[in-house]
Amino acid sequence: MKTTSSTITLRLSYDEIAKEIHAASALRSYFSRIDEQLPPMLLSNHDKALAPVIADACALIALRLADNLADVTLDNEEYAEFVVMPRNISAATALRRALEHAVAAYALHLCFAGVDNTLAADGYRVESDAHIDGVKSSLLRISGTPRVTGW
Repeated sequence: MKTTSSTITLRLSYDEIAKEIHAASALRSYFSRIDEQLPPMLLSNHDKALAPVIADACALIALRLADNLADVTLDNEEYAEFVVMPRNISAATALRRALEHAVAAYALHLCFAGVDNTLAADGYRVESDAHIDGVKSSLLRISGTPRVTGW
């Protein structure tokens, strides 16, 4: 694989993403009607069921960011590594958090798809799309026109 001289490796923590997912689902549950139930993988005793959903969300987010990625590594239990191509190191933390938010929102979309009739799944997908658009525009501002240098 060819490499580019201006890449940053961002390691996204599944634990941080899971915390955000649980916080969002708890808030949603608090404001929902009593008869509305959360998808099973969002219940506290199903933590292991959430890991594959987060991995799937990471993979789908990586596909959306393909033009801005040099490499992606997905570990189904602990982390996801996105090697992005910004030239400004100070942007790395903001990009990592934006990617974690995007992955968490997309994982919530996957959890609620087909289970919830209040369009929650669509709302989470829109939220994820907004984060991805923000990441893409940030990468363009930071680095001009980033390109994948090879797979």
